[in-house]
Formats: sequence, C-alpha cells, structure tokens
Amino acid sequence: MNILNKIKDVRSSWKEVKQERYIFMNQTENRRLSMKYAQMYKTKKINEKAVLYESYWGRGMIDNPYALFVELYGRDEFKDFTHIWVLDDFENNQAVLDQYQNDKRVRFVLFGSDEYVEALASCKYLINNVTFPQYFIKREGQIYINTWHGTPLKSMGYDMVEGNSGSANTVRNFLHADYLLSANEVMTKMYLKSYKLEGILPGKVIEEGYPRNDFLLNTKREEEIGLLRSYGISVEDDKEIILFAPTWRESENGAAQVNPEELLDVKKLLEEKIDTNKYQILIKPHQFVYKQLKDLEEYKGLLVPATLDANQIMSAVDILISDYSSIFLDYMALDRPVLFYIPDLDSYKEKRGLDVKPEDLPGPYSNNLVEVAEYINHIDEIKVKYRDAYQEMKNRICRHDDGNVSKRIVDIVFKGVKSNFTYSGNHNKKRLLISCGGLLENGITHSFLSLLEKIDYNEWDVTALVGDDINDPDRHYKVNHMNSNVRTLVLCGFRVATLDEEQRREFVVKRGLYKSIWKKVCPWEMLQRETRRLFGEAEFDYVVDFQGYDTVLTSVLSQCKAKKKSIWLHNDMHADMNKKVNGVMKNFECLNYNISLYPYFDNLVSCSKEVMKVNRKKLSTPATYDKFKAAKNTANEVRIGKYLNSETVMDIAGDEYLVKDELGNDKNAKLIDLVALPKKENINFVTMGRMSVEKNHMALIDAFSRLVKNNPRAKLYLLGSGPLERKIKKQIDELGLRSYVILTGNVKNPFAIMKRCDCFILPSLHEGQPMVLLEARECGLPIIVSKFSTVKDSLYPKGQLVIGNDEESIYHGLEAFVNGKVPTCDFKLSDYNQEAYEEFKKAIQ
Repeated sequence: MNILNKIKDVRSSWKEVKQERYIFMNQTENRRLSMKYAQMYKTKKINEKAVLYESYWGRGMIDNPYALFVELYGRDEFKDFTHIWVLDDFENNQAVLDQYQNDKRVRFVLFGSDEYVEALASCKYLINNVTFPQYFIKREGQIYINTWHGTPLKSMGYDMVEGNSGSANTVRNFLHADYLLSANEVMTKMYLKSYKLEGILPGKVIEEGYPRNDFLLNTKREEEIGLLRSYGISVEDDKEIILFAPTWRESENGAAQVNPEELLDVKKLLEEKIDTNKYQILIKPHQFVYKQLKDLEEYKGLLVPATLDANQIMSAVDILISDYSSIFLDYMALDRPVLFYIPDLDSYKEKRGLDVKPEDLPGPYSNNLVEVAEYINHIDEIKVKYRDAYQEMKNRICRHDDGNVSKRIVDIVFKGVKSNFTYSGNHNKKRLLISCGGLLENGITHSFLSLLEKIDYNEWDVTALVGDDINDPDRHYKVNHMNSNVRTLVLCGFRVATLDEEQRREFVVKRGLYKSIWKKVCPWEMLQRETRRLFGEAEFDYVVDFQGYDTVLTSVLSQCKAKKKSIWLHNDMHADMNKKVNGVMKNFECLNYNISLYPYFDNLVSCSKEVMKVNRKKLSTPATYDKFKAAKNTANEVRIGKYLNSETVMDIAGDEYLVKDELGNDKNAKLIDLVALPKKENINFVTMGRMSVEKNHMALIDAFSRLVKNNPRAKLYLLGSGPLERKIKKQIDELGLRSYVILTGNVKNPFAIMKRCDCFILPSLHEGQPMVLLEARECGLPIIVSKFSTVKDSLYPKGQLVIGNDEESIYHGLEAFVNGKVPTCDFKLSDYNQEAYEEFKKAIQ
C-alpha cells in the first residue's frame, strides 16, 4: 500500500508540474521562442550549404554581411548554396524581395518568426554584424562569422559607463563566434581589450579589412544615383552630393533621442550659406532615428533609407559631414573630404566616452553650422590643410581596404585559406569562472566582491557570472563596479529548453537527485546546452559556484567542463535547509536539490574548518567525504575602508544623521532618507544581519528590555531587514522599546553607525562564517558572540566574550559590557584577507 501511495504521489506531482510549466513557458514571447529554438536545436539537421545573413537585427540586405553575400552569390563554386536573409520588415524591403522573388537560391525570413528560429538552428554558416538573440547557441558543426559594424570612436564594451551590464549579449555572441572580422588594429584592440576577450577568446580575430568597403571602391557613381532615385530620393546629376550622416544620441530612457526639426534645420541653414547650384544635401540618419522620421511628410525624398547599404551610397558622395559616427572612417578609403559638426561634444563624452580627440580628426570640426558652411565653401584649402592628418588616419584605419576584402574573407572561412593577420589573444593564465548569482545584499556577496579585490590578476584570468536587475539600483551598481580586471558576464535571456525538458527539470528540483530513477529523469542534455549558451566555446580551468543557493546556476555549473569544479558552503547547509521562517522552510527545496548535486563537483568548500566538520558530518557520503574542504571568506577591505573614511552626515539641531539615500531626479528637490546616528553619551549596542530566525533578534530584544530597566542610556541598533521585520517591530512596540531599539533597515554605509557604537553583539543560533564579526573588529568594537556550533573559527585569543544564545545568557553578556568585561583584540584585515585568499587558491586547485 505504501508503494502504491508513493506511485500516486509521483503521478500527482508530475501532473501538477506539467501543467504549471506549460503555463509558465508560454507566458512570454522570450520563453516561447527559447522553447521553439530548443526543439529546432535538437531535431533539425544542419544544412551544410545554407548561409544565414543578418544585419542590424534584420534592417536590410546591407553592411558587411551583404558584401559577403555578394561575393558568395557571384562565385560559381558556391552556386548550389542557399542564402537566407533576415528582415525585420518586409514592406520597407519590398525592392529586394521583388529582386529575388524568382531566385530559388535566395530566401527571406522575418526576424523573430518560427522560420527565423529554424534557420538559425539549421544553417551551417551564420553571418551577423551585431548579435543573435539571447537564446542563440552555436551548434556543433555550425560556423559563426561576426563582422561587427564599424571601427569604434566612442567607448565600447566594458569601457562604457555601465559597460558590464550593456555588454552581456555581445560578449556572449563573441564567445560563440568562430571568426570576428576586424578592419584594422583599432578594431582588433576593441575585441581583445574593450570586450576583454584576450585570455578567453575561443575563435579568431581576422584583421583583413572590412568587406563592406569593397563597395566604396568598386561601385560606380551613376549606379548608386539610379538606386537612390528608385527609392524616391531626389538627386541631380550636375550637382556634387554632400551627405550629412550623424550618429544617434541616447535619451534618458536609453532610446534614440529624436528632434524631428533638427535635421531639417541643419539642411536649411547650410543651404543658406553654400552654393546650392554646385551642391545638394542628403541626410542619412542612424537607423534608430530613421525609423521615427521616415513617414514624416517633410522628409520625403530627403532621407537615405536605412535599408540601403551606406557604403554603396557613399561611393557617390563628394563631401561627408559627420560627428562621432564611424561611417567617416570607411569613407576615407575614397580620399574625399570629411567635415565634422559636433554640437554636443562635452555631454557626449560624458555619456558614451570618446576615444579620439577632436583635434586629431582628419578634418575640421565645429559646433557652429556657419563655420561648417565656410569649410564647404573653402573645401580645396581644407583638403590641403588636413592632408597629413587625413593620410595618417587612413593608413591606420583603411590599410587593408583594397577592394578585395570580401574575396579574402570568403577564402579564409569557406576554403580554409590561411590569413597573415590572425589574432587569438594570449591564453597564458589560469582561467577561473566564478559565479555569485544575483549579488543580493548579504555577506556572501560582499565576500565575493572582496575576493575579487584580492586575486592576483597576473596569475589568473577571471570571469564572473552574475545576475543584474536595473530596477534594483544597489544590485545594478554592484554589477557595474566590480574589480576592473574581471570579465563580467551578466546573465541574459532565458534557458533554452523544450517543454518536456523544463518539466523534467522542475520535477527533479522538487525531489533531488538522490535516487537513480530521478537521475535518469534529469534533463542533463539541457543543462549542458545551457553551459554552451552562457559561455559559448570558452574554456575554463577552474569553475566556482560561490553562492550555492540557485538551482539553475548550480545545475549548470555542475556540468561545466573544467579541471576542477568547486561549490561554496557558506553555512551549516543541513540546518539552513531545514530552518523555518514564519513557519515555512523556504530553503528546503533549493538546498535539498543542490545538495544532491554535490557529487558532480570536485570540491565542497566550507567557509571555515568548523563549518566543514559540521557539513561533512551531516552531508557526506562515501563518494563525497574527501571532497570537503575549507577556506575562510574574505571581508570587503575596500568597501569597509571607503565607508569608514567617507560618509554623508547631516547636522540637524546639534544631532548627527546619516544620509541613507537620495531619491528624485530634480537636483534642486531631493527626498532624503536619514538615520539618527548614535550619541556618545549613550551605551550603544549594535548588531547587523538579515532579520531571519537564525540571527536570533527576538531573544536579543527580550534580553535588552531587561538591561534598559537599570540602564536607561542603553540603545540597540539593528542594521538590516528581512522576513521577520514585522514581528520584530511588533515585539519592540509591545515591550515599549521604540525609543531604545533603532531599526535602520539596509544601509549602504553601515560602518558610519557601527564605528559610533560601543559594542557589537551577534546572538545567532547558527552561522557559517559571520563576516560581520570581521567588520566589527575592523571598526575596533568589543564583541559579544553566541556559542553557535561553528563559532570556533571566528574567535580570537582574548578578543570577545562568548555567551549562550538564550535570553538569560544574552542579558548577562550585555550586562558584562556595561561592567567593562568585554574585550577587544588587535586585528588587521589585510593580513586576514591574504590568508583567506591563499586558502581559496588551495581549495579550488
């Protein structure tokens, strides 16, 4: 009967999981496409003679992919190839649809459609000038050529403001690519340095020039004028063409900043100052801007469509006016003059950064259109004046552009011809992948960030896998302000899983992998596919799951290929798994499952020797007993030092207040959240930690209520928040302690409060390695700490008072401090951290 009940339970659970996952996977378009792609990935054969082309997420048959298409399409040896073009809008690309409507060699798919997903999963060759979607995974046997779309003038990759977040899918794509095309040494440096690919790049950078620049050198002017007219653009044969091609500006919300009148005003003012019998002006806005202007009546016949290839059109242009757009670098291959209209130099430099000084540009620049018009009127003098600067930059940027770049690239990729300009970066360091999940505000995160400050980057190449949340300013800040030596991979996109795989994954998460039957149910293939999605072809020597609480991340990291894989155990994991918060065991499911994954790691690293002993005793099996190791966590030396020496404090009527946060966008009207700082005349106790059961706050408050009766100057500061916060507030009110117990919530600079207190107390029921004790010691505080099972590794000789964790013991501990019986000790955080770093290295190797 018991067996029958178990079978019924399994069936019921499976039915429930299937229904819940079906709804979950179909809730959003991203999940649906990921699921569709997974099915195609698993079932579709690779078409060995199919090429997929995508430019700017389907804007048109343009740019480098188009140049490679023209070369492949025109060569007899590839006449049996199928060419599939991605378009985001069939209506605006009707001309090319008509051109190839009877050509069986050329097909078109709509970006994001099921046909697109199928082609992405099945074409042998994939060519893109930006990035494929976040669900993309290069299959074994596919060849991916990322051409990128221009030599950068502005900051790129990790060099940008918030570059860690902004580079997520770009770096992920680069790690999938077999070939990254480079026009010149500036672009090669962009890949290897700005995107931090040196040391991890699995593919090759081919610096042979830019395919699209073949159009500049090989296209006839009359052909392009005819093409412009076919798109309704008015062009006069007997006039020279001035093309105004500015880049886009970013608005506050990250979208393209568009002023519909601006481009017309530029054209009108220039025409008032130049000879319009000699010149005509056309405008080519950035594609983001073009989409917003193309249907406006005043721009009819004036805007060069975003669906036309810029380099073909520029072959008919006599003078180019630009700003920071890299379009002018291509144009220099023609030896024709470039002028620069830059009305917002300072603000653009601040927002995006600029890698070239305006005075080093190969032509004159101004923020005044009247001056730009004067440059046009004296263009011959301008060409002479800037001849040397122009030639120097052309030699550096366009030295490979000879009209035959596409041919060379096709020979290299499709025929195996060797290139003399191939770069793969230096792979001479130990490669470490370390993950800390979502960087929540807790001790694990601060220890992780501290560890990144201690690593010797002459020895290690470090990749940090983290989650981001732009709606959480604190997490977003952490992601974008990690140690600059680290290559930050921000999790993006949804896991690629079929519905069946996702249902099986969720089912085994609920049960764990302790029995062979559930190991057979586990979708191992999906987890291994996810490692490929996240890291492409990149290889690591050492993999560390530093968090250990996320079921998906721990599953994926357990399947990475590496010399050694380690997972951190920051606590008594069995106790943490079974603890109840408000009557619910919130950690049970995730930790029960993750503990069942421990056999798939080489090292199970506890945060202290005592914690290791407890974890080994409770969790080890014959297969895992010898895997248990210990390594102290580091404390965030940089963070503590920064906040101890820098604080935002306001004096109001003689009392000090710490500024927690400043809210609001108006510089003249800020909402300021304040915390009253401890006063010297009081007896100030402090504790810091998540308001959860194991921290034992309620027993501390009960004990403190007894102390206050005889010591009315006593104050207790509780730093942090958590699930028990409401209960704790209620307890404080019931005991009449509102003026004695101060709840600060989470504070960015807790050390401003701690250093003004007199004694730190940690009354926990159980802990891993409490980092707050190290932080309190660095603040010079006497310490009272409870005798939890793993406390031994946190003690220093004559450096604290150890007590029980019941109310009576806590009360006597508080009273002991009042009577001068709680010691402090000599402590140097830098020495401690160096020891911890050495233990970390030993543990993972």
